[in-house]
Amino acid sequence: MSCVYVDGAVHRISPDAPVPVLLRTGTSRRASGACLAAAAVSKNAQDVTIIGVVGDDEPGDFLRMSLRADGIQALLGIMPSCTTITKTRFRTGDHHLLRVDDDSTFAQHSLEVENHILAAWREVRTATSAVLFSDYAKGTLSEAAIAQIVADARKLGARVVVDTKRRDVSCYRGANAWTPNTSELEAAGQTDDHEGWTRTCAWLNLEVLIVTRAEKGATVASNAGGQAHIAAPSIDRVISVAGAGDILAGVVTGLVAKGASWNEAAAAGVRAATEFVGLDLSEQLRSFSGAGDR
Repeated sequence: MSCVYVDGAVHRISPDAPVPVLLRTGTSRRASGACLAAAAVSKNAQDVTIIGVVGDDEPGDFLRMSLRADGIQALLGIMPSCTTITKTRFRTGDHHLLRVDDDSTFAQHSLEVENHILAAWREVRTATSAVLFSDYAKGTLSEAAIAQIVADARKLGARVVVDTKRRDVSCYRGANAWTPNTSELEAAGQTDDHEGWTRTCAWLNLEVLIVTRAEKGATVASNAGGQAHIAAPSIDRVISVAGAGDILAGVVTGLVAKGASWNEAAAAGVRAATEFVGLDLSEQLRSFSGAGDR
């Protein structure tokens, strides 16, 4: 997935309709979604591989270039009849005016996509110490592929972290950690309280549930019933929250791959995500050098 930012100035309302007229001053873009998460993993771990699919188009070429610049091995299947997912945001200053999505049709090619995902996984699984599912529910990950990868990873002793937009997360049963925000937790039918966290850990057989809370930080709840609240550091301003969840999940995965505890990894993830949302795009690109262009 890639994000395009169209920046400009607004001085008047259109005579054609009651909408602002954006005078374009520049266009930028960066890798996002699983690609941004992989870049965050690579800040704390070596030999990072991303598995996924893209369209046979310029945005797909851009993502492969960005991943190479970050030193990430990209096992990306190319789907000629599909479009690489792109979100285009129109902004003036720090204010967002509109978002336009070019979505995928990967779900229409589910068997071909699943075969690629599993074949790529078999290439790397024996050398894997941690797995991150960056699942935007766009049709790339089938339940069968998820179940196979989770089972293989646990058998091999690799940690499994889940960051998903799915409402039905039962296919991730057996993973080590899930990192929902409060809306995602509730959309999955889980309650955001001590008893609810314990039930969720038991239901999914998790080691830990990490509930992210934007500027309030995160709650780390273990399957043993323990919990800890991690406060987010204060920042002067929030420019955009887009990508914060990807950063947190990526940092957590990279650190647990190196042997950090869940609390240590979550605390580092909260700090990194908080810093990220306070950066403008050029600063984000410097922090993740291969993740975009101007």
